Amino acid sequence: MELGGGDAEEAMTNDESRKTPPVDTAALRSLLAAATPGEWKTLGHDGIWRVAGADGETVFDDGSAYGEYDQKCTTADRDAILALRSAAPALLDAMDEVDRLRAALHEAHVRCVHLDHSVARLRDVLGRTSSFLSGFLLSTDEREHRAWREAIRMSSEYIESVLAATKEMT
Repeated sequence: MELGGGDAEEAMTNDESRKTPPVDTAALRSLLAAATPGEWKTLGHDGIWRVAGADGETVFDDGSAYGEYDQKCTTADRDAILALRSAAPALLDAMDEVDRLRAALHEAHVRCVHLDHSVARLRDVLGRTSSFLSGFLLSTDEREHRAWREAIRMSSEYIESVLAATKEMT
């Protein structure tokens, strides 16, 4: 079974395969750090509201706190902003974890491709070694025996080198 392949490898590395564009989580964390800290909450009554930070200071309001102008932020927008603001740290952590797992999956895929190639090389060398052994066993001439032994020794060294390289990859 071949683990590597152009289509699979291309899908693993192709950012266009994402359903959403990549997000700069570091930039978003910087924005959160610069924003009013703590949990935000809605304060108000009689349809007039404001969003305040943990210190009670207004972060933003509905645009009509004193009825002097029309509402600019709907309650649905306000609720969405508050919910997203509260969820932002966990969402950013999850996005960072997805990126970490994506990188680990890609690394595992690359290792599997290398292992697949190593297995194919080993199968080829073992097939040739089997032929060398047959020739050795059927040979009666001492010079042929030496030649077959040398071929078997070289095959053995090659197998050992492939196994050592494979062990380093894992």
